[in-house]
Amino acid sequence: EAEQSVLGALMQDATAAQQIALACEDFHDPAHRAIYRVMQAEIAKRRSVDFLSLYTVMQAAGTVEGVGGMAYLNALEQCVVSPRAIKRHAEIVKERAAQRRLLDAADAACDLAKNVGSVAEKVEKIAALFSAIQRQHVERLPRSISEIATARTAHYQALEDGTAEAGWPTQ
Repeated sequence: EAEQSVLGALMQDATAAQQIALACEDFHDPAHRAIYRVMQAEIAKRRSVDFLSLYTVMQAAGTVEGVGGMAYLNALEQCVVSPRAIKRHAEIVKERAAQRRLLDAADAACDLAKNVGSVAEKVEKIAALFSAIQRQHVERLPRSISEIATARTAHYQALEDGTAEAGWPTQ
């Protein structure tokens, strides 16, 4: 399982976290989400995330039994021969998460289609569901340096012209 492989690889080499870009929500298994959340926090604090360290942190928080206890944490670390494949396994986790989001949107679209109301209203709501998924997918695609440079240059020009505001958008 790709999720187990990612977690086990991080237990063996926490620096491998720099090679991946996963969110807790990308993990399907709730136990894996919980473990990854703790790993992220520990890595941010520059602490070890081997199975014993994770066990200690999760035991103190009262969450260790909910993820399978020491035996499962140890098994995660032991099931990985080498953390070198973490990037590919993280891509699999991310792809499966995107697939789940797509299926969820399709289910929601079916439910919307069955509801009472105008077809135009339903189509608009369904389109919004799939547009959000498409935006998420496109945002994760690699971009060329020229695309990034063009976008940044246009942004700086808009700042200079006063047609854009500095700072992070809040909506």
